[in-house]
Amino acid sequence: MSFRQKSISITMVALVVASALYAAIVIPRLQDDGAMDTAYQVPLAVAVIVLVLIAATGHAILAARQPGGTGRAASEHERIALWRGRAAAGYTLAVTTVGVAGLAMAETAWFWIANALAAALVLAELVAGVSTLLILRRTG
Repeated sequence: MSFRQKSISITMVALVVASALYAAIVIPRLQDDGAMDTAYQVPLAVAVIVLVLIAATGHAILAARQPGGTGRAASEHERIALWRGRAAAGYTLAVTTVGVAGLAMAETAWFWIANALAAALVLAELVAGVSTLLILRRTG
């Protein structure tokens, strides 16, 4: 696996772990308090901090174990794979954002709007990562 593929994998694992942590904290609160009274802001901030810490630590370990991997220029097929992954993320984010806008227009509770937007961002990054890894695996 190339440095770039490992980097994408680390980011995806960090996203899944942080999202699972957030869900584990917020879902029981939602069941007890309902959407209008659930405090989700602090757990969301904690999930973002956990995401950054996991990704930064994973990338630091990866760079230390594979020091030459960070300075190599991307090959043409890597650049194309990254571009296609970003395009897939863009389409995913565009479609899911329409749904979030629909929630806002329907004057849904802030809880649902914020969580739908967070889920859209996570989903878009996961789609980008998976599609980039699949393209790199197919062409590399």
